[in-house]
Amino acid sequence: MKKLMTIMTACFVAGLACADGSTVTSANIVGYKQVTLNPGFNMIALNWQQVGYTGGVEQIAITNLFDPTEAAANLTVGVLSSITGIGVNHGDTIEVWNGIGYNTYFFCTNHFVGTTPVWVNNANTHVATSDTIPLGLGFWLFHQGTATNTVTLSGQVKFMGVAHQHVIEPGFNMIGSGFASDAPLNDARWTWASDGAVVGVLSSVTGIGVNHGDTIEVWNGIGYNTYFFCTNHFVGTTPVWVNNSNTHVATPDSVPLGSAVWYFLQGASPIVLHEAQPY
Repeated sequence: MKKLMTIMTACFVAGLACADGSTVTSANIVGYKQVTLNPGFNMIALNWQQVGYTGGVEQIAITNLFDPTEAAANLTVGVLSSITGIGVNHGDTIEVWNGIGYNTYFFCTNHFVGTTPVWVNNANTHVATSDTIPLGLGFWLFHQGTATNTVTLSGQVKFMGVAHQHVIEPGFNMIGSGFASDAPLNDARWTWASDGAVVGVLSSVTGIGVNHGDTIEVWNGIGYNTYFFCTNHFVGTTPVWVNNSNTHVATPDSVPLGSAVWYFLQGASPIVLHEAQPY
């Protein structure tokens, strides 16, 4: 995965349209990032706060993830049963990992929510969902279209001068940066080792095998690019992230703004990763 340049527009006083048609004005920096959706699975991260955020839980309602007019034009809208509110065609879906499986949301119309497409939870398709996604978390968006499209992620830029804390559970975690920027894996913003990331020790001869330590998996459209957190004969005794395809050097790769990764924690207990503000 090559480092991608971030395209972000920001202003100090801005208004963003919400799904209900209202406009929220923020005195803080507001920005946006256009994300290209390929047919099939797309791994996306939430790198923004809710516009107008002043404290409390940093999250955005699923209904406010995308501009509603753009979503209706560029996403596949499902039509659910006029009687039960399920079935027929689900449209594009959002899948949010919950530690053991997924919470699923359909972008659709139906008898209960009306003719304007909204996101509904698979567990209750009779109402537009009020569920939220926390800052720094990732999710799948399955695009049913046959061609690429774009959607715009937008929100308030985290700008508080304090580190973002990622709670990492044993096993798989889908995360992205807690800030509105690309996130190089070996950037000084991260304190992987001191926060408890499991360090692998690769072969002193080949630089592979033995114990990979914690891993990061980046979806590339057909599979994953894999990174190990480790030491080895080539990179030295200070643990770094290396690409599975070249374990002899610390990777220069980044997680682009708007993208998520799988973080696999090999430890038996949760850890808290600290990500310092990069700007």
